[in-house]
Amino acid sequence: MRVLLINPLSQPSYWENDIAAKWPPLGLCYLAAVLEKEGHQVKILERRLLSGVRKRTPEQLAWVDKQMLKELAEFRPELVGITATTPLIMDAYATAKAIKGLDSSIKIIIGGPHPTAEPELCLEECPAVDIVCKGEGELTMLDLADKKPLAEIEGIFHRQGKEIKATPARAVWPNLDELPYPAYHLLDKDFYFKPTSVLIRGFHLVGTTILAARGCPFTCKFCQSSQIVRSNKGRFLRFHSPQYVVGNIKYLIDNFGVEGILFAEDIFSIDRDNMIKICRLLIEEGLNKKIKFAINLRVDTIDQELLKLFRQAGCVRAVYGHESGSDRVLGLMNKRTSRAQNLASVQMTKAAGITCESSILVGLPGEKKEDFLQTISFLKTAKPDRVIRSKFFPIPGSVFYDELLRQKKITKPKDWNELSDKYTLNDFTFAQMTPLEFRRLYAKMDREATLPINYCFAIKTNLRRHPLVALRNLLLMIIHRAILYLPLRVQDVVKKTAFLLRIKSKFVFR
Repeated sequence: MRVLLINPLSQPSYWENDIAAKWPPLGLCYLAAVLEKEGHQVKILERRLLSGVRKRTPEQLAWVDKQMLKELAEFRPELVGITATTPLIMDAYATAKAIKGLDSSIKIIIGGPHPTAEPELCLEECPAVDIVCKGEGELTMLDLADKKPLAEIEGIFHRQGKEIKATPARAVWPNLDELPYPAYHLLDKDFYFKPTSVLIRGFHLVGTTILAARGCPFTCKFCQSSQIVRSNKGRFLRFHSPQYVVGNIKYLIDNFGVEGILFAEDIFSIDRDNMIKICRLLIEEGLNKKIKFAINLRVDTIDQELLKLFRQAGCVRAVYGHESGSDRVLGLMNKRTSRAQNLASVQMTKAAGITCESSILVGLPGEKKEDFLQTISFLKTAKPDRVIRSKFFPIPGSVFYDELLRQKKITKPKDWNELSDKYTLNDFTFAQMTPLEFRRLYAKMDREATLPINYCFAIKTNLRRHPLVALRNLLLMIIHRAILYLPLRVQDVVKKTAFLLRIKSKFVFR
């Protein structure tokens, strides 16, 4: 069977970051590899790459649709699979509708985190979608491609007349090593396999992502992981063997000239013994001299000895979900870690010679002013190499989302693009403070911690190789911090003006 797998466009407010990202759709690549192994013909289509520009307009969207339908007409798929997180779901709906308009006989299945969280609602909201996959999709897609009757396919929601039927939950694929390597060969090589600093900040190289594991055993209330774990039967947390992981890396080096690897699983160090074996095998094979890699870590799963081994094996970046500098907020989100552990993780990581990136989440339900100030204090004390800071919004499938729905503090939107924008772009916070107070603290965090840390990292990493880039970042830091001392209303005017000038400059200086 001919199967087309589609990665939709992100919502408008995420568009610029989305088109610049170099993260391949790894889930689709796994689906494609499994289907190809069983003799099916597969194509991956990414709508963001059809656009080729960052500014999104109605005319541009119409052009993307036209190009997509042209490729459909040429490939003539019998089955279309669309993946979707919440920021992708509205374009996933639009994509399904456009495909049905071209050929109503094409079966459309949608999967990913958002459909897994809201399977029935997806079918209700989008009549063009025939089937929803709940949880992992490899075996489900294989059953569909093999034309198995829907009633006999586990893990799906589908239409039967005017009713929506659900089949029993599917068991997870128990042995991950049975999966073929992801179908990287179906990706746009000119986009994904050219040198970039986006994948591992501070390192300009040809890089990509791989998985050494699936699943997360923790239940942070802002995350979808616990809901995804419940979507399938069986032990969701599984690991690839060291031989599979290192073989995958060799394959990427030999076939795509990869120099950098980002391990994309939630936490690289959950299974300590397995990670040690991976690192030792990388060293034994001499791959630590050929690649650099980045990992996601949790502060209570590492120690100095393990970090030194990571560095010896080629690790140059560790990203931690510190989330907060307040023990009280860490408790509210069920993080099960502490401020002291967060501080120690930064110190140990830097001592091991690995750059440390701290992920911070503010504006959570129950957070107070003193908690926010403790987070600012934590960043100034810890001094990680980079900071990723985000404003909380409730994600379908997370515990916070369900709680806020029950408390009637949020409602399910008619347009899912409004969910994050409503709570992140506007004057709103779930924290126990006024929106004005929250914005003042957010500006304080940026000017005193986030911006100095991130700009200094950009200056330091570019000083020798790209001195003009380093100078540019120095000037931007001075200007950016100065703006954050202005009244909030003046800041808003400056931001809007800068945004307009940035867009117009593309046409003036191209």
